[in-house]
Amino acid sequence: MLAAQQRADDSELQLQVMSQQSETRVVGLESRLSELSETLGSVERLRQQDQQIIQKLRERLVQVCFYAVSQKNVPTLASCSFDKHGLILIILGKQRQHF
Repeated sequence: MLAAQQRADDSELQLQVMSQQSETRVVGLESRLSELSETLGSVERLRQQDQQIIQKLRERLVQVCFYAVSQKNVPTLASCSFDKHGLILIILGKQRQHF
């Protein structure tokens, strides 16, 4: 009977140790998840800021394009815009002359 009690006590102790190890692992995983969540939030904020900067630069590039075209006395019409890839297009065409 004493041996059975000793085995039961050993099993109980082993169960407590495993439970503590599992709890420690869960705490570590929760901490890591929190860190990853914060990192993801930071990256998303930076991505949004980058998109805003890109949009402002595109707008400024179009302004510069139109200014450059307007400063030249050439008989052409020009327009500036962006294609589907975000690249600037300068479209030149012959100006209609009226006689």
